[in-house]
Amino acid sequence: MNGKKAAYGFRIALGGYLAFLGVSLIYQTINERPSNMVIMCICSVVFIVVGGAHAVFSIKKLLDFRKEERKEAEEQFEETDVNGETAGAASARQIDMNATVVKGVPDDENAAEIKKTDTEEKSEAESETEHEEEHGEESETEEAAEEVENDYEEK
Repeated sequence: MNGKKAAYGFRIALGGYLAFLGVSLIYQTINERPSNMVIMCICSVVFIVVGGAHAVFSIKKLLDFRKEERKEAEEQFEETDVNGETAGAASARQIDMNATVVKGVPDDENAAEIKKTDTEEKSEAESETEHEEEHGEESETEEAAEEVENDYEEK
């Protein structure tokens, strides 16, 4: 397989070199204006066309060869699932993503209980604050702040 790649690479290089020789021959022919200028221009155009076509054809074949290799690699990658179903690359990645366990995240049953207790705690805290505001009582944090303030003034 690598021999084919190398052969196509060599053909691309040879086709490019042949086209380069054709362009160089045209420049020399135009600059020197020999007596057989027409024949040399025709030959150089043939060099350019044949070399360019050979390089382009080899590039196309090399790309087709690489495409076939990718297709074969994808076919080899497909695995048979436990149930006999085929699992492609995307589904294999999805299975891996689903298998990842995140610590600290509650499952669905515990999540409902945690939400319920969180909302109960919030509502209790809000009702205590409302009760203190209604009856003119100060909260513990306000009392602690006043004590610190009084201690600071005494010093």
